[in-house]
Amino acid sequence: MLTKTKNGYGLGSYESIPGTPILDRKLSHKEAAVILYKVNRYTYEGAAEQMHCSEGNVNKIWQTIYFKLGVSGPNCSGLALLDLMRLGALKHLILCFIIFSTGLSGISSMSNDVMRPPRPSSARTRTRRQESDLRAIA
Repeated sequence: MLTKTKNGYGLGSYESIPGTPILDRKLSHKEAAVILYKVNRYTYEGAAEQMHCSEGNVNKIWQTIYFKLGVSGPNCSGLALLDLMRLGALKHLILCFIIFSTGLSGISSMSNDVMRPPRPSSARTRTRRQESDLRAIA
């Protein structure tokens, strides 16, 4: 069941914030609720039961979310959830707590890892079979 939070709605460890600007539109309350049900692995049927509406209504709400985000394709729900997190409309409360408690400097230091240099494309290794074939020819 959705709970009212300070900024919006919460379910599980996620919070969705209605009124968040998405390009030139804003996220509605129903869209925020549907997003929370999706991220908490509810089916359309389960979300519709919780929201007291039809599965078709839940599907239409998702279509408007996809339209607002400009997302289409085979994995549009995953892309939509990532975009919503990036835009700040969907927040994972545990991740937010970890980020704010460690500070941003703790996260940016991970990007300074030493990377392995790329292997030159001209270097080729031969297998034992190729070596034996070369000996047989010579």
